[in-house]
Amino acid sequence: MPQPKTEKKNVNKNPAMQRASDYKAIYFNNAQVGHTPFDIFMILGEASADPHHEHGLLEHRVRATTTPSEALLLARFLLNAVKQWEINTGQKVQLPPSEVLGKKADTTKAVS
Repeated sequence: MPQPKTEKKNVNKNPAMQRASDYKAIYFNNAQVGHTPFDIFMILGEASADPHHEHGLLEHRVRATTTPSEALLLARFLLNAVKQWEINTGQKVQLPPSEVLGKKADTTKAVS
């Protein structure tokens, strides 16, 4: 007796991906991070010299808002990506002096 055909199940547990119609890639060299009682947000922008502004210009490009758990995952992914970049390039990422960061922050502690 012939066996019935069985459909192959998708063993890939990841959802299908596609770019949104309004997708865009940006460069940023400045990030401002904050939170509400419900969300974590990041405002990403580009700081540059500007002859019309004595202290330069900071142009906000995009604000991204997410859940606290997703923000923590992002922080871990970014930290791992930087560690891998350091291994691949043989260079150590240097942070600016803490005064540039806006307060006397301990820039040597990693995100857990």
